[in-house]
Amino acid sequence: MAFIYADSCIIIYLIEGDFKRRERIAEYLQHSESAPNRIGFSDLTRMECLIHPVREGNVQLRSAYEEFFSGPCSDYIPLTSEVFDKGTRLNRVDVGISVEVPPL
Repeated sequence: MAFIYADSCIIIYLIEGDFKRRERIAEYLQHSESAPNRIGFSDLTRMECLIHPVREGNVQLRSAYEEFFSGPCSDYIPLTSEVFDKGTRLNRVDVGISVEVPPL
């Protein structure tokens, strides 16, 4: 079973992106050899996705996100302060870790 932790930008593009972006993300998630069976998210991801629809009072968009987060392929991952602290340390410039983000 494949599993990914989806950054909020991927979920936002999947829900709100233009047709081409939504289509490419959905295609990857459904048909890639490494296609995930499960998509993980945290409170941070959920908050980042819901800020705009809540601020704008967009009930329909908020519902689309809530449906995604409660869907059968979505898994909630509780992240503790310890996890965030470790992530902060790993992203220090002097460590030399660079995360490459593929273009959509």
